Amino acid sequence: MARPYFEEEDFDQARITQEPLQAGEYEGCRFEGCSLAGFDLSDFVFTDCDFVQCNLGNAILSNTTLNDVRFKDSKLTGLDFEVCNKFLFSLSFKQCNLSWSSFTNRTMKHTLFNGCQLIQVDFSGANLGGSQFVDCDLQDASFNQSNLEKCDFSKARHYSIDPAANNIRKAKFTWPEVMGLLRQFDIDVS
Repeated sequence: MARPYFEEEDFDQARITQEPLQAGEYEGCRFEGCSLAGFDLSDFVFTDCDFVQCNLGNAILSNTTLNDVRFKDSKLTGLDFEVCNKFLFSLSFKQCNLSWSSFTNRTMKHTLFNGCQLIQVDFSGANLGGSQFVDCDLQDASFNQSNLEKCDFSKARHYSIDPAANNIRKAKFTWPEVMGLLRQFDIDVS
């Protein structure tokens, strides 16, 4: 049986309440104001899609394909991006809350996080080379064995990154937030 295929369609809360989303392929689609909190999106394929003002909190992403997917003004808390399909995985985020989510061991070079809450997000083992964290709150975010080469943290805040446990070569930082590179050494800088 062929999987459902949707191209350049718009989905809102009224539509998905009337016709629940089906596991299938969504290309060039726009999801606006949709509540998919806790929804099982396993094996869904999203290519060149936009999610605007959506709630995907605690959705299940097992083998979900996210290829060139843009999230804006959305709640994406508690998501495990580690279990997504690795093939063509590419995302961008603007004004999103991604707190308590995990990007453990993900390759996601040149990802844009703009105006996002990234509180207690786990980036352990992630390859974020060249990514940008613009006006982002990284309080208690975990970076361990992460590739942060050429990442831009110059407008990020509340991060704590151990330079000995992560590749931060040519990453950008600004004062006074750069002090987040020294927190684990328990030293007093006056």
